[in-house]
Amino acid sequence: MRTAPFSLLILFFLVSCETVSVSIDNVQGVSLVLAEYRVNQVSDVVYNLRFQIPKIKEEPIPSELNLSINIMDLSQPLYLDFKEDSKKINSIYINNKAVEIEHENEHIILHQKHLQLGKNNIYIKFIAGNLSLNRNDNYLYTLLVPDRARTLFPAWTSLILRLFTSSVCVYLKIGP
Repeated sequence: MRTAPFSLLILFFLVSCETVSVSIDNVQGVSLVLAEYRVNQVSDVVYNLRFQIPKIKEEPIPSELNLSINIMDLSQPLYLDFKEDSKKINSIYINNKAVEIEHENEHIILHQKHLQLGKNNIYIKFIAGNLSLNRNDNYLYTLLVPDRARTLFPAWTSLILRLFTSSVCVYLKIGP
């Protein structure tokens, strides 16, 4: 009879040490599950953005994102939010290697086979979205909240993750 409490204790210990797998469904927007997972997946996020603003306001805005991140968990793909047409993504490089563009439900999906634990560099050439831009003949401006940032450039729009963003650099080139 004395072994029953000991057996229950061992069983409890084994069950409590079991790894819990997170299942991320690729849905539009940022679900709470995805937002919470991102906090444990990446850190040390540094955005380096370049926008080449044309003189004619109706022309598209060629843009580049250089993203430096530290990845701590590769059990799921890396999802970048981009609420734009897939045709606006020109190319993606991960750690200096070209990868196939996969864009579904407002997410650019970066698969684990292209990533590594630790530091990663992601380069994306794209056409900036216009939804959040106020373009006039003499000036351009935007006011971005996290949910609107993804309409302009590929980003993580989770408020939880924003706390871990260490720097954002934006370079503008006006004209040809």
